[in-house]
Amino acid sequence: MLKNGIWCKTVNSSVGTISLTSEGTACSSYALRRLEEGRAGYVRSIFQTSLNIEAEGFLFHIGEETAGLSCNGCTLTRAGIRTLLATASIDDLVLFRSGLLRIFTRGGVIHLDLSKLKQCSLKLPSGKAADQLGNLPLLTLPSHEKLARSLTKLATPLVERDHRSLQLDMLGLGEGLTPSGDDMLVGYTAVLQIANASLLPLWLKALRSLPLEKTTSVAASYIEAVCEGQVSEALFDSLTAEGEKMQQEAFQKLLQLGHTSGNDTLLGMQAALIYLKITNHTKHIGGAL
Repeated sequence: MLKNGIWCKTVNSSVGTISLTSEGTACSSYALRRLEEGRAGYVRSIFQTSLNIEAEGFLFHIGEETAGLSCNGCTLTRAGIRTLLATASIDDLVLFRSGLLRIFTRGGVIHLDLSKLKQCSLKLPSGKAADQLGNLPLLTLPSHEKLARSLTKLATPLVERDHRSLQLDMLGLGEGLTPSGDDMLVGYTAVLQIANASLLPLWLKALRSLPLEKTTSVAASYIEAVCEGQVSEALFDSLTAEGEKMQQEAFQKLLQLGHTSGNDTLLGMQAALIYLKITNHTKHIGGAL
């Protein structure tokens, strides 16, 4: 059937209900807020331990708790994820209303009451001293020549730097669900956010104007989120952890994300730290420079 301009599978009203609320472990308060007004959508993509739902311009992620919470979604126990992935299929109709997520599958209607899950804020604190980040781990530099050049430009405080041109050069650059260029932009922006850098207003204005259709839907959702100061749990922990030991543990968890996503995000963070040091935004900034 056609739902909001999208073809979805026909719903069988005779099937039973499968409740996964008890298997839910956490939900991003930002994601829940984005869904408050009620939306219709469909299952867009399914992976080994997660799935994405396209909900009228918002990409909602349901993942396993061990992978960490996305600012754009919620997490389930391993048993909950297994049940979800064994039942749901691509293009299944999804409805959000009053905190309740319903996925209409051929095996039953999956119910997940997001309002009853632990609500977690992944919004970065503003004005936190960047010098509290500690020393970033050793990182693998990008082999892509254009990415390497862009990374250098990110760290360079040019008098009349064209932010939008630089961002456009990086948007969608690389492979995978979140191309390297986008991961670097997210890491860079996150540091500017938490440091409340003077560059931030102009940087965000340019970032919000980007044609996000030129990258993947997943990358676009994280760029939109970081513009609001919202990031993944792994990145949030890396920027807010207290003490050297906890910081290094958080960095290592971030490095484990995706094939190169964690490394690329940290490269963006490092470029921002170098920029801030050169412009004397903070007195003491960590990281191998």
